[in-house]
Amino acid sequence: MRRITRSTLVLAGTLALAGCLHAPMPWSPDGKWIAYSVEVRPVERILRPGWLFQAPATPTALAAPSPPTGFRIWATRKDSGASVLLEESDRPLTAPGWSPDGRSLAFGRLVSPPDGPETFEVVVLEGPTKRRVISSRPVAEFHAEASGLPGQAVAWSPDGRHLAVPQLGPLGLAIIRADNGRQVNAINDAFLPSWSPDGSRLAFYLRGTGDTLNCLDTPAGPPRMLVEVGQASQAPAWTRDGLAMLVVARKPVPRGGEPPGEQAELLRVRVDNGLAEPIRPLATEAVLGRDRSVEGVSIAFDGENLFCSTIVDGGPQVVTWYRPRENMVYKKFPILDFSAPMGSLSVSPDGSTLAARVGAADRLGAPALCDLESHDLRSRLIAPDDGSRVEWIATLVASARSILAGLPTASADPKSPSSARLERPTLLPILTEFESNSESLTRLRRIGRLGRPLCDRPAGSPSAEPAVAAVINEARLFFAYLAEDYSAALKAIEPLEASVASPADRMALLSVRTQIALAQGRFDLAGEIIEFLRSKAGKPARRIEWDGLAYALTGVEVARGESPGWADYLAWRASKVRDSLHDDAAAPGHLNPDNPRGQFGFDPANGRGAAFPDRPFFDMPVAPGEAGNRQRMFQPPRRPMVR
Repeated sequence: MRRITRSTLVLAGTLALAGCLHAPMPWSPDGKWIAYSVEVRPVERILRPGWLFQAPATPTALAAPSPPTGFRIWATRKDSGASVLLEESDRPLTAPGWSPDGRSLAFGRLVSPPDGPETFEVVVLEGPTKRRVISSRPVAEFHAEASGLPGQAVAWSPDGRHLAVPQLGPLGLAIIRADNGRQVNAINDAFLPSWSPDGSRLAFYLRGTGDTLNCLDTPAGPPRMLVEVGQASQAPAWTRDGLAMLVVARKPVPRGGEPPGEQAELLRVRVDNGLAEPIRPLATEAVLGRDRSVEGVSIAFDGENLFCSTIVDGGPQVVTWYRPRENMVYKKFPILDFSAPMGSLSVSPDGSTLAARVGAADRLGAPALCDLESHDLRSRLIAPDDGSRVEWIATLVASARSILAGLPTASADPKSPSSARLERPTLLPILTEFESNSESLTRLRRIGRLGRPLCDRPAGSPSAEPAVAAVINEARLFFAYLAEDYSAALKAIEPLEASVASPADRMALLSVRTQIALAQGRFDLAGEIIEFLRSKAGKPARRIEWDGLAYALTGVEVARGESPGWADYLAWRASKVRDSLHDDAAAPGHLNPDNPRGQFGFDPANGRGAAFPDRPFFDMPVAPGEAGNRQRMFQPPRRPMVR
């Protein structure tokens, strides 16, 4: 067995950290394609079906971190979002690198032949199916360093002659010819390479007590140290003239006997003499405090605009859009939500699109594309397969949970401080619990709008696995409700009602119908469903069981969502909404004044609509002139001017 050295373990840990949220995602030279690697996990390890029926206060439905079962490399078109699968393996793959003409991609992979030792190969892909292996080297018995391969990339020199590739034995970088794979140089303990614009120089980091920025003046030359940066997690970004680089320096800050803090700042480093000029601080001890740390920093630079994302534990997650020439911050914005960390920032060559990975730092997922030219910085979530689709749903659900955790406590008697707290039957809030157009409500609407396209699988694709279909069905209701598309939300309830088997889940969905009716202002319908919930609450279901000798009636314990307290809380919320509307007669629920039950009244005696006794209430058509969705909720009608 190979001896495990301290430097090997340190470097392997660094590569594993970089292999998650900060793995490179290169753009093609023409800016039409973006290539990236993702991890593959079973759906049950990402998000389990039934997550919608968990209250915000309950433990999250997200699965615990687990090793991936496979890896894939995708290329996605920026304009259409169409994706092409380039490589799939159950062993780690590096991030790909584009050739200067954009016609080829190179990447590294581990291969385990059945009749030979494990090898590390460098592959040049010249089409979806045409590929050639230009380098193949055996890997030693110790494989801890291989776990960090997804965080490493193959860097293709701009002149097209050389490739900088990870080296596993010994750890470091190898410089090889792009045509035949012949090695021309090797640097031990080197990682995160970046070629200068003209391809004459290669910048990289060397692992030590503090990582150092180094440079090769020629592909076959010796390394030259420029500056110490502390802890490195992203390849250097070259300026257009090739005379300097932008790097992130993260160094500890002594605190007089207490555990050291951390400072992160952006540096401009000259290549000729290594002179480092601070540009701006990214995170300081004064900002972080004693209990917060920098978990990662990612930058993207197109020569004119600099984008930076600093992941600080417990802080808002934003991208800072900085313009170095004016020495000013242009904008700060989240790509998904303030609660979702971002990394692997990559700006397209034309500067119109910013790509980023968003979500848990231990997951390597597909990118989000942010349109920098749109007035609202519109984002699009890329989901090339069902695994990525469920990963995105899990990320959005986690962000929504962080917002919904601030919901007021539900109780059977909200006016009584001693009233028992109630467990919510679903993750969906009663939207009147938020102030109209509050920041929380705006964030939830954004999550709903971003998540809705994820629920539409591509036309002609094979049927989804049952677990995937169950997660998507719940997500369709969740995102439509948050986006305030109540007609779509009502349609999304139907497949769930047909699939759930638990009586508690059925009652929970009936509660969701009440919440939708309240959001639409249909108070008669909401009131009658509430009375139905009250009539069923507290009455245990009865079923016949065989005990081996005879049949007997057995009571089933009342589950969550069936207690009378939740129906009382819904009724109290309904009264609050009606009180906020100064003229009850103007509410959309009163469509037919001649029918005191309302045109869409619900009869709890038989579960049918009063106006349509032969059809269930949830199949009622929308009346002429009634808007199925309301752009703004609960706005009181204008009163006539009193003269």
